[in-house]
Amino acid sequence: DEYPRTDSQRASGWLKLTVSDTRPEMLDRQVSAEKLVPIVLDHLRKNPGCSKRSLRSLPGDNNLIEAAFDIACRSGRAHFEEPAGKGKPGKCYHI
Repeated sequence: DEYPRTDSQRASGWLKLTVSDTRPEMLDRQVSAEKLVPIVLDHLRKNPGCSKRSLRSLPGDNNLIEAAFDIACRSGRAHFEEPAGKGKPGKCYHI
């Protein structure tokens, strides 16, 4: 039920389904990464211009941390500045 039964309310009898073409494990990964976005943004606020390597020092799975940064970039809350040259690190910013 969309609204489960409580002591004062009967169950609505409706079922809410969400259709996705994404595999369940990918959805789980995305949800886990989205939970890390605030931690990544906080790090970027405190360390403007940091490298992606410094993001890997945050607690959590490195792949999820990078995915959280990518989510923040796609949503316009962070920005990645490409490296100035070969062997130099790129820079990460909070917007």
